[in-house]
Amino acid sequence: MKILIVRLFPYEIDITNYNVQEIGLAKALIKKGNQCDIVLFTKTRTKIEKLKVENGEINIFWMKALNFFKNGIYGKELLELTKKYDIVQSSEYDQLYNLKLLKKIPEKLVIYHGPYYSKFNRLYNLKCKFFDAIFLNKKYKKVTFITKSNLATEFLKSKGFENVTTVGVGLDIEKIDKIKKDDVSLFDFPSMNGKKLLYIRKNRRTKKYYIFN
Repeated sequence: MKILIVRLFPYEIDITNYNVQEIGLAKALIKKGNQCDIVLFTKTRTKIEKLKVENGEINIFWMKALNFFKNGIYGKELLELTKKYDIVQSSEYDQLYNLKLLKKIPEKLVIYHGPYYSKFNRLYNLKCKFFDAIFLNKKYKKVTFITKSNLATEFLKSKGFENVTTVGVGLDIEKIDKIKKDDVSLFDFPSMNGKKLLYIRKNRRTKKYYIFN
């Protein structure tokens, strides 16, 4: 199966340092015998980067798009590209470009969603209310969704989405395997009720990894 993963969030990322979830997911899909390519946002001209991976190769299409209030708005170039694939996986239910994909390729569209409700995330909650009031409809609610967590699944189902499955995060484990012990600082905190939370952060200036547990 030929799968195209489209990252709609309109910010450029450094794939050499950042743990790009789309790449981690693409690697896993390729191991299952699929062909998988990725579209990433860029402010400059469109270009293609080939990434060699185990069992194959990923074509990364750096595609120029507009940033409209944190919505990635692509042109006809992306729609033409989607014709070459069996499945097109885009991101986040509240991205406006999903409405265009739903209109043009409803039979191919799968949306991968991560955020969930938090009362502290007021701007995101306001954005969702605006999107739901204007754009949410019965046809959109029937789209196939996959999510990063059970909380994200519950968030979508509360809005009336019918076909939602939790699959987890597309972690690129090769990025973790390449971390050297000398580049890691460990901070140990006492557990709460016998549980600990593990968090890994990379300092952009020192290039060191900080593990809080």
